[in-house]
Amino acid sequence: MRPKTDLGRGVGGLLLAAGAVFSVACPRAGADAGKAEKSPAVVLPSGRRYPVEIAATPDLRARGLMYRESLPDGRGMLFLFPKPSVEGFWMKNCNFAIDIVWMDEKRRVQFISAHTPPCREEDCPTYGPKAASLYVLEIPDGAAAKEKTAVGSEIVLENLPPPPER
Repeated sequence: MRPKTDLGRGVGGLLLAAGAVFSVACPRAGADAGKAEKSPAVVLPSGRRYPVEIAATPDLRARGLMYRESLPDGRGMLFLFPKPSVEGFWMKNCNFAIDIVWMDEKRRVQFISAHTPPCREEDCPTYGPKAASLYVLEIPDGAAAKEKTAVGSEIVLENLPPPPER
């Protein structure tokens, strides 16, 4: 049995119903902005905010950006590790160059591999510092210099999920 309502009666009901449909079909502009502000992101030393994909599981960290065609400007992938460790990265099965930025637990940049080329060989070189890092950021080729990212600078991390389990 349907509840009795006056919504369907008269012009007022029709206008109310049309308004309800419009508000569902056309969300406020601020609704998407609020969602973007709550998604994971990094803020680089230039002040520019880069939304990031999170790679926190072993499988996601192993796959990284492999097999993708590109990494759009202003986007990145942030690798989260359960504890500080020495992490070497390679570019096997990647299709484009990127900048890779290693950070310590205080989010200070420890090492940057700029213009890191893709590798299509069987044996690929490994990039990274000898020091332990907790976060590694992959951003488009040339973005580190463009966004004033240098060894010793701090990167702001926003809306990250809980750290992966050890």
